[in-house]
Amino acid sequence: MGKEMKSVQKLGIPVGKLMEDVASDTDFFAGYMKDGGKNIIKAAAFAKKLGMSMSTISGAAESLLNWEESINSEMEASVLLGREVNMEQARRAAANEDLEGMQKAIMQQVGSEAEFMRMGRIEREALAQAAGLSLTDLAKMVSAEEKLMNMSSEERKDLEKRNHMTNNLQKIFNGVV
Repeated sequence: MGKEMKSVQKLGIPVGKLMEDVASDTDFFAGYMKDGGKNIIKAAAFAKKLGMSMSTISGAAESLLNWEESINSEMEASVLLGREVNMEQARRAAANEDLEGMQKAIMQQVGSEAEFMRMGRIEREALAQAAGLSLTDLAKMVSAEEKLMNMSSEERKDLEKRNHMTNNLQKIFNGVV
């Protein structure tokens, strides 16, 4: 998992916090783990980047895999939004234990923060339900994704510096230095 941990550090996510989050739901980890748990680490890192916890992601995965309810929620959201909402890719990713892909597929269906904010409360709630998330969690994801997409090169450099410092502090903490 060395490569995954380096990419986690590049995102500015403390590895200890990430592992604590992953370990908080051992049943989910055991059920969805593949490739030595790399998929879980990647999913947890992506979730953290969007301000989510693994329990939120596990809840979304379980909700999406309740096929009948998920499809009904998707249809309700489509009617309320006046456009097709299709969580098939998210359900397929969840079924294939690709939790990072599941999160990305959800975000594709949601659209931009501006689009999300133009929706009414009932529309947002329906979309959140179709994604297997609470409205609060979906709003966090949308906001975090927008911030990440709009980072300037200076902000990215600052993030990399913080990641480097975090990496060094972890080495000192673990007695590697």
